Amino acid sequence: PGRGERERQAQFPTQQVAASKTSNKVCLTWVKADAFPYVGYYRVSDDGGTNWGPETEFANPPAFTPGSETLSTYYITSLNPFYDAEDRLHIVVDVSAIIGDTVWGTPNEIWDWCADRTPEWSLIHHTGMDRHGSQSTGTNAMFAVRPQMGMDNNGNLFVVWEQFDGTNVEPVTNL
Repeated sequence: PGRGERERQAQFPTQQVAASKTSNKVCLTWVKADAFPYVGYYRVSDDGGTNWGPETEFANPPAFTPGSETLSTYYITSLNPFYDAEDRLHIVVDVSAIIGDTVWGTPNEIWDWCADRTPEWSLIHHTGMDRHGSQSTGTNAMFAVRPQMGMDNNGNLFVVWEQFDGTNVEPVTNL
């Protein structure tokens, strides 16, 4: 994105909050979107938000090809916290690739982080270029974006997200 787009995204509300259903834990996450790569942060409260732990910079997942020259950056709607039934904090993120000095909307990946699990990171979804080619996802979107975690009545975790579909494009306007 150009400078104007980066300035607009820096003002985009990127914070998310989640509270545990089994304790007084609360987690606040946000993405600082003023320069690439975007950086994610979180803070945790163990007493319902009265007192907060330190602002912690969130590590990036081992996205794309670890060890390659491809870096990852959080997206402006990334870092969505969730407490499971065992009171474990999960943070679901979506990242896009930085190749050379260019940020790409594809490929992008969705990951789940949980400090109480080994390994901490679990890949949920990878999406590459849309097979239909040149359509744009538009502003404030990637091919797979806005992931949220939930839990069903049996205790199974699930993740939902928006995903761009190149077949759902109006052919005259390409919108």
